[in-house]
Amino acid sequence: MVGNLADLTGSITFEPQTIFQSPVTASIISASGHISCSGLIVGGSEINLLKGNITASGVISASGGFIGGVTSTGTGTFANVNTGQGASQVHLMNQNIRTTDAVVFATVDTGQGANELFDMNQNVLTTSNVPFDGVTISKDTFNTAIAALGDLTIETSRAFTLGKVSIPEISKLNTSPVYTINNEAVTTTSVIHCSMNNTDLQVFIGAISAGQFEFYFFNATAATTVAVAIQPINFVIL
Repeated sequence: MVGNLADLTGSITFEPQTIFQSPVTASIISASGHISCSGLIVGGSEINLLKGNITASGVISASGGFIGGVTSTGTGTFANVNTGQGASQVHLMNQNIRTTDAVVFATVDTGQGANELFDMNQNVLTTSNVPFDGVTISKDTFNTAIAALGDLTIETSRAFTLGKVSIPEISKLNTSPVYTINNEAVTTTSVIHCSMNNTDLQVFIGAISAGQFEFYFFNATAATTVAVAIQPINFVIL
C-alpha cells in the first residue's frame, strides 16, 4: 500500500504480520500478530496489542503509561518506580530485605550515627531491670581540698574521686564533721556508693536531697585518734 495512513478513517487491521520501515503515526494500530518497527511508533491515542509484541531497536515512548507487564532482556532505566507506595528510587542490593530474611549490614544509622549492633539477651530501657556480670565506670578526679563543714561543687559527674579531703583528728568511735557535695545529677531517689582504701576510717553517706548529698567519716579503731591524712574517696551516683 502506498499513501498516507493519516488520510484514512476508521481502523486498519493487518494479518498476519506487518513490517514498517519508516515512522508510523496513527490513532489506533491493532494486530493479531506482531508489529515490528525499525524506526519509531507514535500513537496519538493508544497502541493496542491483541496477542503480540511491540519490538523496536530504538525507543518505545509513552506520554501516558503502559498497562500490563513490561518485560525486557536488557537493562531498563527509570528515574523512579512507583509500586503503589509513591515514586521511589531503587538502589543496588545484594540481599533480600523481607520480614523473614536475615539481613546483614556493616552498620546501622537510625539518626545517631553509623553504629555496630551487638548480641543482646535482655532489654536495656530506662524501665528495664538489667543484670550485668560487671560494670566499668570511668570517673573524674577532683583534687580541690574540701575542709571541715565545707562543701564542693562537682557539677554533673556521676562518678568521681575526691583526692583531697582535710579532716580534723577523730577520737575513737566518733564521727567527723559533715561534708557536702553539690551535684546536679543527684535526686531525692539517688543511690550513692562511696569507698576508700583506709583501714582506720569508715565513710558513710548522710542526707541526700535534690542537687546535693552529705558524707562523713567514722573512727572504728581502738586508737584514741586517727590521722588527718586519708586515701582518695570514690563516689558513684546511681
